[in-house]
Amino acid sequence: MKKFIALSLIAFVFVGGGNNLVGAKDKEIENLKKEIEELKQEKAKNENLGITEIMSENVAETTTEAPKQDIQSKVSVMVTDKISKPMDFNVGRIEDFVEFKIDVTNNTNCAIKGIQGTLYVDDLFGENIMPISWDFTGGMIYSGKTINYSGKGISINPYIHEESKIYNTDYKDLKFRYKVKQIVYSDETVEKAD
Repeated sequence: MKKFIALSLIAFVFVGGGNNLVGAKDKEIENLKKEIEELKQEKAKNENLGITEIMSENVAETTTEAPKQDIQSKVSVMVTDKISKPMDFNVGRIEDFVEFKIDVTNNTNCAIKGIQGTLYVDDLFGENIMPISWDFTGGMIYSGKTINYSGKGISINPYIHEESKIYNTDYKDLKFRYKVKQIVYSDETVEKAD
């Protein structure tokens, strides 16, 4: 008899009354799914707020920072003289040569190991005669200090008009500009122009 009651109870659960239990479980599962979805939406909303707060903090930080110094202003390059030297086999000069005397000042707080850039030679009217790739290496330029470079220049090919013009034009009738491409600091950090 006990077996009959147990079997009847099992049959009742699976066939008739059990549907209510299964239905209740399905409802409970649906409610849990809804709660999980609501929590996910709330979490996403909070994360978005967090990102917005972080972004607004970064904007506030960048607006209060001092403006970054332009790479061109980190060094001053001034051509102080131009000397045209004619070809002279007795001193080993097989071509005409233009020597530039240049002062380079380090305007940064760090020592500079090298500067790469272009020296633009312009005429009296500011028209570019010729750009010359020009690097400053071979000695440390300490913060706030000026180094004098001399003895360097360009060999002149008399058949190239621009080179002849630089050779034949007086220093006082020329203008010079230097555009920095990159700076190598004493700690090997490299800063490149934008």
